[in-house]
Amino acid sequence: MNNSSLAPTGVTTIYIIRHAEKLNATPDTPLSSAGLVRAQVLAHVLKDAGISAIFVTEFLRSRQTATPLASANGLTPIKYPATTPATAIGKILANHVGGRILAIGHTNTVDDLTAGLGAAGVAEMTETQFDRLFVVQRTSAGVFLQRLRYGVATP
Repeated sequence: MNNSSLAPTGVTTIYIIRHAEKLNATPDTPLSSAGLVRAQVLAHVLKDAGISAIFVTEFLRSRQTATPLASANGLTPIKYPATTPATAIGKILANHVGGRILAIGHTNTVDDLTAGLGAAGVAEMTETQFDRLFVVQRTSAGVFLQRLRYGVATP
């Protein structure tokens, strides 16, 4: 049986992560070699998920995290300001209902993204956490949150 036939219609699925490991603490640092590997792992994990839109912030590390998946799926990531995750939330809810979306945030915005999509209870991430993958599903029956991890484990 095809797994896509198992998904009910009218479900909006949003995969939310923090960008992968960064090279240093400068404001617009690129990904480290570990971060580039994690970005490739993310592309592998979500390869068959049917991602139709990817939201990234203006920072290089966010865009680099999205690049392998965006390239594999022929998508151009949609930028939103890192300081206003509500911008991404508004666009997702207005333009991507029923879709499967990846949203890439930062330590202090992943919790805002999940809460803004109706799934409260995700804590702000620490500087060492890179393997968290939150899946928010919005349905007519409610909003559901699944907590996953991908790639090399981090604290």
